[in-house]
Amino acid sequence: TSASTLLIIGDNVTTSGASNSSFVDGPMRKVGNDAFTFPVGDLGLYHAPLTITAPGSTSDAFTLEYIHLDPQTVPYDVTSLGAGINHVSRCEYWDLQRTAGSSNVRVTLSWDTRSCGVDQLSTMRVARWNGTQWVSHGNGGTTGSTAAGTLITAVGSTPTAYGPFTLSSSTSNNPLPIELL
Repeated sequence: TSASTLLIIGDNVTTSGASNSSFVDGPMRKVGNDAFTFPVGDLGLYHAPLTITAPGSTSDAFTLEYIHLDPQTVPYDVTSLGAGINHVSRCEYWDLQRTAGSSNVRVTLSWDTRSCGVDQLSTMRVARWNGTQWVSHGNGGTTGSTAAGTLITAVGSTPTAYGPFTLSSSTSNNPLPIELL
């Protein structure tokens, strides 16, 4: 898809069957008040779902695109880190925008072998670019293992603004990878 050929999923509509060989490559929008897992990916290779909790209104809309690229090249300065973040992923990010409504949702990011390394779940954090730095939205819980799983924003740290999100770590664990200066 592209900005001019956007896939829009309506209220009460679900998707199924996404995998590394079947996903939306490009931006897509979800309209409605249902929790939703975006079946997104990039480069025709990487399925990288992101889930949002249920918005408050049937007219709320969120648009998402997954980018399998170092956020530094975009540029979202990977050295500009807010409190509680030691480093962010240098492999991928999701650009989530609230495009209609005013609901705030919790965000669940996924990881697997495309994500460049997770080795300690307890130090994982959801990070969001706020325009000047990556800010932590905490660790509200993980599923899975270091090989593949999900991470949700912490209760009390629900984003009220949107944009690029990525995996991060509160310590030097979770290679993601880091770059030494």
